[in-house]
Amino acid sequence: MKTGKIFLLLLAVMPSGFCAAQDYSREINEQVWKVQLQAMKDADAAAFVSVLSKDVVQISYDRKTIRNYAQFEKQVIDSYKRATEKKVTRNMEFRFVQRFATDTHAYENGYFRLEITNASGEKNLYYGAFQVVLRKENGVWKVLVDYDANSYGGKPITEELFFSAEAMEQGKKIQD
Repeated sequence: MKTGKIFLLLLAVMPSGFCAAQDYSREINEQVWKVQLQAMKDADAAAFVSVLSKDVVQISYDRKTIRNYAQFEKQVIDSYKRATEKKVTRNMEFRFVQRFATDTHAYENGYFRLEITNASGEKNLYYGAFQVVLRKENGVWKVLVDYDANSYGGKPITEELFFSAEAMEQGKKIQD
């Protein structure tokens, strides 16, 4: 009889845990990743910056820079302005290796692919790694720590490595 009660308890608890994990990834995708991807396509610096916490720390490993909110915001605005002036378009895609969260914080890492098209239509692809810490602020997920690099564990990010991770649309679920 105990086994039956334990099974029923597990059956009752497991779906809610899975749904909560699903909700975190869906919320973060909608509130952070899709906003940033669309902002990049639209060259909308304000939208890109809107997903950042005012306490954000942005770390670029390859440039050896650490920026606070004001510095990161200025860098984004300047970058989008240059891209618009040069008629450069940028499209980015994220793929995830890990995603886990609590009700208030999340950690995600993976790879990105950046496609830059210049005014004459020439395309260049760049790959990199990212790690982010997110914090829920007033009910909305914000980027608290943003780290990027051209390599991971000392190895350059390649197309093969990029495609080894899960696309956002594949539904890499956040573990809680």
